[in-house]
Amino acid sequence: ASAFQESPLEFKVFDYDFWSRNDLIGVVIVDLNLILSDPTNQCKLEGWFPIFDTLAGLRGELELSIKIKFFDGRNPFCPSSLKGPIDGSTADGSADTGE
Repeated sequence: ASAFQESPLEFKVFDYDFWSRNDLIGVVIVDLNLILSDPTNQCKLEGWFPIFDTLAGLRGELELSIKIKFFDGRNPFCPSSLKGPIDGSTADGSADTGE
């Protein structure tokens, strides 16, 4: 397991105070395994997520659009993305016999 899979992505939402310190409104936590195991291999998650505070409960919503892009274009966490030249097929879908 990688750090991606073990640690959730955390968004802390603060208010902005001019004269005093900024206060934490709440937190949105996103489990990256939802994105990494996407069978469509788009590796993205969009929508409204609840802002939660441990003392006050639900404090609102935060709109997020999260997309993970891998350098080689293949998601090592999703088996459906590992097709292509690695499995011996060619660009036209025929098998590469090495001749």
